[in-house]
Amino acid sequence: MQDLIWLLPTYPVLSFLILVLTAGRLPKNIVAIIGAGSVGLSFLTAAIIATQFLSTVKTIL
Repeated sequence: MQDLIWLLPTYPVLSFLILVLTAGRLPKNIVAIIGAGSVGLSFLTAAIIATQFLSTVKTIL
């Protein structure tokens, strides 16, 4: 569970770096996919972490 936490800020930071380093040369639809995709991946990762956490709590109780 805790081994995935580092991924939460990594996806948006990587997308930021990609968008900054390309300096506006990417098409707008690709920029939108990268931006929204990074937030979506962070959400999915958070959902996986939450699911693992909740299943761990049930076994302890």
